[in-house]
Amino acid sequence: MILQTNFPPDIRVENEIRSLVKAGHTVHLLCKNSGGEAAQENWEGATIHRIPWCKKLKILNMLRQFPVHLNPVWRRALITLIDRYNIDVVHVHDLPLAPMAVWVKKKRPVKIVYDMHENYPAALKVWQKKGFEYLIKNYRTARFIEKRNLPKFDRLIAVIEENKARVEKVYGYPGKNIAVVSNLVRLEDFVPNNAYSDINLPEDLKIILYVGGLDSHRGLDVVIRGMNQLISVGEPLYLLIVGGGRYEKTISGLLRESPFLKGRMHVTGWVPYKFVPWFVSKSDVCVIPQGSNIHTDTTIPHKVFQYLALGKPVVAADAVPMKRIVNSIHGGEIFRSGDVEDFMKKLLLVLKQTDIYGQSGKKVVEEKYNWSCAEKELLKMYSDLSSS
Repeated sequence: MILQTNFPPDIRVENEIRSLVKAGHTVHLLCKNSGGEAAQENWEGATIHRIPWCKKLKILNMLRQFPVHLNPVWRRALITLIDRYNIDVVHVHDLPLAPMAVWVKKKRPVKIVYDMHENYPAALKVWQKKGFEYLIKNYRTARFIEKRNLPKFDRLIAVIEENKARVEKVYGYPGKNIAVVSNLVRLEDFVPNNAYSDINLPEDLKIILYVGGLDSHRGLDVVIRGMNQLISVGEPLYLLIVGGGRYEKTISGLLRESPFLKGRMHVTGWVPYKFVPWFVSKSDVCVIPQGSNIHTDTTIPHKVFQYLALGKPVVAADAVPMKRIVNSIHGGEIFRSGDVEDFMKKLLLVLKQTDIYGQSGKKVVEEKYNWSCAEKELLKMYSDLSSS
């Protein structure tokens, strides 16, 4: 496997590694090194290899770690691993290093798999990177890389049916070679065993929870304005935001315009992932306000399944996969993207029957939308690849 970021953590990569190792595969992962990490170590049966860290020359180290397919350090590391460990398959996570897998297939007799964590070109269009980062991470460049390289892979992995359909339609890639391995929850891992002691939550108010990055495209303005209006008319609500990001200053501005939220909300900033299940367990309703766009209409976040796994209903914006899944399992309500009035209406509706929504969603997650189901698709893809 090739991963453009540090490891761990990465929920999706962790789940895939565990499943492949359990099935008897030998797994090696090549990834970045944030400094001070071992160049090689064992992680739950897989061997993690990190790009060598240069302690003295900071600029040189930044260049060595930079995850682009033309980086000779990454290329040399990949070739070395293939030769040393007789690698059969190169499984690349996400688009930036996908061309490296195509390149190495010309050099060595390996199969290549492209794991689309999301519709990456569409994500860049929504994220709107700035400055130097925009020069190499922008929609047009990513779309060109995807168009040029995606058809050359032996197998593709999508996280949701909508992205599989996009790839079939846009690139004519055969659907039989695309496995849908969704971002489903590993039930044995997502348990509220670690209490977060740095906060005192009110016992007499309903806790409305948001977990995730604080960025302008996340739709948090809808939640803040809606909550302010509901509290102003006497609704016993409390907004808990677990996460951080560049949008924090904007949130501060929104709060100044939302006087009724004073004393009725808390922003934790970034917290270790191990505490997230505890926060979910303490909530009454979980919100996913990121609106429908070319990115969210072809992806699905882990958190919707995590919330439902603990019996918590969701109120989510109407991105296509989110709407399809939440409505099909009766796990909550869907509101129109960006519509504060509709958000308030759907939140009040869910609050009247949280147990009904929560238990319905939990039952379906336990039966269908959990990692043991996604694991079967992953292993089937590898079985088919071996047979071919």
